[in-house]
Amino acid sequence: MFGLGTKAELLSRLDEGKLQRLAKKEGLKVILKTFGKRDLVKYLEGVLTLEQVKEYVGEYYEREIEREVIREKIRERGVKVAKRVATRVTFDRSNAILEIQRREKEEKISQEVLEQIAEFLHEPPPSGRGFSLYDGMSDKLLKTVYQIFVRGESLRGRGLEFRFANWLLWHLPRNVVRLKIRHNEPPVGELDVVGFDPKDNIVVMAECKDRPIGYEDITKWISNAKTLYNEGGFKLEEAYMVCSAGYTEGTLERMIALPEVDGHSVALKMGLGITARSFLLASDIKKAGKVRLKVFDFRDGHFIQVFPKRRKG
Repeated sequence: MFGLGTKAELLSRLDEGKLQRLAKKEGLKVILKTFGKRDLVKYLEGVLTLEQVKEYVGEYYEREIEREVIREKIRERGVKVAKRVATRVTFDRSNAILEIQRREKEEKISQEVLEQIAEFLHEPPPSGRGFSLYDGMSDKLLKTVYQIFVRGESLRGRGLEFRFANWLLWHLPRNVVRLKIRHNEPPVGELDVVGFDPKDNIVVMAECKDRPIGYEDITKWISNAKTLYNEGGFKLEEAYMVCSAGYTEGTLERMIALPEVDGHSVALKMGLGITARSFLLASDIKKAGKVRLKVFDFRDGHFIQVFPKRRKG
C-alpha cells in the first residue's frame, strides 16, 4: 500500500497533529508556534528512514480504517453493536493467546522479556502462568507480544531486540543473571542487549539491526566491544551482531580480512584479543583477555549463526 513515494510525500499524508506527536516522539523537544506542516515534514524526513516512514503512515491509516468501520456500524445499528465491532476489529484476544501458546511450543517466551516489553510500553508487568499470564495482559501489551513472537514484526527495531534477547536467555553463559534491552553504558552509549553477571558486570553484548548491515556497522560493533573491555572495566565474554535483513556484499569477508584479524581474532589494547573460537572456555577467556564474536542472521523465525561457521557433525 505504501511502496511508492518519497519520505516527504508519504509524511504529507498525515495531518499536522499526527506529525507533531511523531516529531516529539522522534526527539523534537520544542515545537515553535511558527512550525507548520512543511517544517514538521522536513524535520521527520531528516531523522526517519523510508521504511520507518512507511510503517508510521501504515499504522495511521490502519487506525483510520478501524475508526471508519466503527462509525459505519454506529450509523447502521447503534452504539452497543459498535462497541462489539470495535473489540473485534481492533484485536482478537483469544485467538492471539492461542497463537502465542502454539508458538511457545517451539520457542518459550521468557518472563524476563515479557516484563521488559511491559516496561517499554509503560504497562503493568504480567503475572501468572499459561493462559492466565496472557489473559491478564492489557490489549496493548498482548498485541505487542503477538506482533513480535507470532507475526515477527520489527516494531522499528524493537521486535528483533526482544526476540533475540529471548533466544539469548536460553543460550547464555551460566554466570549471566539478567538481561537489559537498550542499555546506556558510557563510554559506548546505547547497546541493544546486554547481559550482567552477579556483580553487575557486563559479560555479554548484542547489536540487533532490522536493516542490511554494512562494513561500518561491523567495525563499530567491534570497536564497542573493545571499548567495553578496555575502558569500561568489564570482563566481556561474548559479543553478538544480529541482522534480519542480511549483510551487504563483502561485509563479512572484509571483517575477516582486517589487519588485526587472523580469521578468528582481533587485537585489543595491552596485548589482549577478541576471538570467535567457540571452543574456548569462559575461564580461558578471562585469563587470555578474549571475547567471543558471533554473527547471526534472523531468517524465517530462526537465528542462524553465520560467523564463525559451525562445524558439521
